[in-house]
Amino acid sequence: MKLRRYLGSILAFSALPLFLACGSTVEPGSSGSPSGSGGAGGSGGAGGSDVPLMLTCFDDSVQFPTASKGCVADQDCSQILHVRDCCGSLAAIGLAAKDVPAVSMAEQECGAQALCDCIAQPTTTEDGNTTEDTSTIQVACVSGACLTRLP
Repeated sequence: MKLRRYLGSILAFSALPLFLACGSTVEPGSSGSPSGSGGAGGSGGAGGSDVPLMLTCFDDSVQFPTASKGCVADQDCSQILHVRDCCGSLAAIGLAAKDVPAVSMAEQECGAQALCDCIAQPTTTEDGNTTEDTSTIQVACVSGACLTRLP
């Protein structure tokens, strides 16, 4: 009976890191919409200038700079592979190309914290798909926001 309790305790403590490692979050800001709205006699704006992106590391150990998803054309966009959890699972995130250097530095720090003994899940894209081959991921300007997708 004591052996069962001892083994149960060992299993509970070995699973503890999995429960403590919450996933990263990716939150588009709420302050902007991808396109402008028309006023009296006006027309919609070109959009893309105020679509903030706020990333967090899965364990809150790294502070990410505020970035933008705003764009006018596909050429304004790039992508990063964001670490989602301590297993090293990734999410392909579209963002303004100008923000890639600063976000990439924070991403490297966050990725160094992904030390759990678990298998990484397939990479997710913003269109809801998953892939094992990140070279197939595309990024495009869609309604004024940079988004990742699979072909």
